[in-house]
Amino acid sequence: MIFVVSSLLLKLQIQSVLITFARYLTIFWVLGLVVRMLLSTAKRVYKFKVLMAEDLNWYVAKTKAKQERAISLKLKDLGIESYVPIRTELRDWHDRKKKVDVVLIPNTIFIRTEKSTVFDIHNVHGIQISYLRNYTDRNSVMVIPDYQMENFQRFVDATKGLYEVEADTFTKGDRVIIKSGQLKGIVGELLKVSANQAKFLVKLDTLFACSVTLSPEEVEKIE
Repeated sequence: MIFVVSSLLLKLQIQSVLITFARYLTIFWVLGLVVRMLLSTAKRVYKFKVLMAEDLNWYVAKTKAKQERAISLKLKDLGIESYVPIRTELRDWHDRKKKVDVVLIPNTIFIRTEKSTVFDIHNVHGIQISYLRNYTDRNSVMVIPDYQMENFQRFVDATKGLYEVEADTFTKGDRVIIKSGQLKGIVGELLKVSANQAKFLVKLDTLFACSVTLSPEEVEKIE
């Protein structure tokens, strides 16, 4: 009798272990399936973002007077990236001096969006802008290369308004790279050089350029 009871208890224990083991196997299988699904989804999202990023371009648009920042906020609400370069000026304000943020290029905003939907901003969303056209092909809008916009944005942010705007009518000089400081790594053009200073330009082709005065030791010629 004792032997029979022991056998039954052993069988029950074995069955319990097998059931528990089967449950864990099922849980691990489900977890593995979920992980594979998440990885597959992440890969598709990543590929989609890469494709979208490759299709994004920087465009230059004209706005109505003093509407640059208001339009930038509207674009932000639509999930569209934009850039309005700002410089800080010290102005007389009654009996004191006051720092004022002013738009560097009046009536102008830079917009990063897809080529296929570039005109939806005006035609669909009703935002009052008009794109600058290519000088060589008036049927297409002007596109600013990503590396030029990146250099320009870094330049504006790092110099905090301590730059001059130059018309893009100068003679091309040596291409140089800044070796040190906040502007390190930015490639531009050397406009003027003397014994103790060098005038460095960051250009947006066919549009304009910004310049800043540096020490010649801070720049290095690119062969």
